[in-house]
Amino acid sequence: PFLFPLTAKILKEFFEKNRTIKPFDLVISGDLEQPAKSGLTVKEVATSIKLPDNLHFFDRANYFKELSQLTPLRKKLYMRTIFNTVEKLLNPAHSNYAITSAFHKPYVKKYFDLFGSEYENMMIIKGDEGNPEVFDDFKYWMKKDDEIIEQSLTLESLGINYSQTYEKITLEQNLELLKNPSDALMELAQLNAAILLVVAQRFTHVKEAYTHIKG
Repeated sequence: PFLFPLTAKILKEFFEKNRTIKPFDLVISGDLEQPAKSGLTVKEVATSIKLPDNLHFFDRANYFKELSQLTPLRKKLYMRTIFNTVEKLLNPAHSNYAITSAFHKPYVKKYFDLFGSEYENMMIIKGDEGNPEVFDDFKYWMKKDDEIIEQSLTLESLGINYSQTYEKITLEQNLELLKNPSDALMELAQLNAAILLVVAQRFTHVKEAYTHIKG
């Protein structure tokens, strides 16, 4: 499932309670399903609900029409192309911070080389199925003094017990989860909010940020 509406809500509440920490908005972008991935898209979820006022969705069909129009051709090719790399960090909102995902480690350095200079800070995370949201134990990379630093965290170390899996979640199922999240799912959303606080340099460590969110 996608958690970003819950994550944005958690961040908004966190900043309201912690006035000394500078707030930021959450920006997401997306398009129709692209090869070689299949399933529910960010765009479907983002356009099916009322988003919190600190969450902004940018539709690639609007901000990069030419790339969006290549979708039918990419589906015919049904293979990973250079566009799978380029589309990850187009930065339609001119953000200062970025988070994206990489499954294969060689892409980590490639993303930093291609896009790192565009941001004050960038995190590359090994999430689920190309999604920068975390649902399990995870690794992430950030750059410090021109060195790429790898770190990892387990859900157990944070006291999170989540084992639910979905073979292929539908839009309706995802919307229902967002409407009535379990306690464990809310903890995952809090973890993802903590990750964003680190990306935006409000905290240094994910565990520290998560502890502050939990209060």
